[in-house]
Amino acid sequence: MAEEKKKSHYISAAESRRIAAENARQIKRFEAKKKRKNVEAEYLTEMKDPANIVEFDNLHTYFYTDAGVVKAVNGVTFSIPAGSTVGVVGESGCGKSVTSLSLMQLVQGPTGQIVEGQIRFRTKAFRLDAKGKKIPVYETETVNGVETVKKDRRGRPIIKKDELGGNLYETDEKVYDIANSKLHRTTPVAEECKCESTAEVELKGPILFTRSGCPNCKTSKMMLDKAGV
Repeated sequence: MAEEKKKSHYISAAESRRIAAENARQIKRFEAKKKRKNVEAEYLTEMKDPANIVEFDNLHTYFYTDAGVVKAVNGVTFSIPAGSTVGVVGESGCGKSVTSLSLMQLVQGPTGQIVEGQIRFRTKAFRLDAKGKKIPVYETETVNGVETVKKDRRGRPIIKKDELGGNLYETDEKVYDIANSKLHRTTPVAEECKCESTAEVELKGPILFTRSGCPNCKTSKMMLDKAGV
């Protein structure tokens, strides 16, 4: 009878309480890390190979469930070269989706946590001035042998446009460790609307979420774009 009890697949009440207590302790530790003060230097890093745009390095993503810890991703390492397509192949439930969700910071919390490893992502980030505003790239012209900023009829400097017709801003190339960066990081900056009023922009990691709700032109839209692109 005792041997049959040992082989039982059921979790006892004592084991369930122990699992719940340990899960709560681990989740509290990881959530506290996410809520830490926003210090960008903590998750800036360098690529092992400059030709890569994404590098997964010993990634571990776990789910803390009532039945125990599910190690959905347990030590994954691979790279994605810039301009290339990499296919991840495996049987159902092997961790393909959780690997991609880890990259996008969409792992379902608080039970799902990246517990170890790095995800290095190379991108461009906007340069910000002392007020937290993006620094525009202005059109220039040569007047009497001196290069000056080109202005419109109202005397306002003209901002250069990108290939999509949007305003062009100064950028820096940076490498973020997404696995260890603070989730839900919010830094308010200003974005010009079409009627030149301002709209709120939230910078979350290397991704820009732009919400325009201008009181003058009554625009209401949402744009998801890579920072600096």
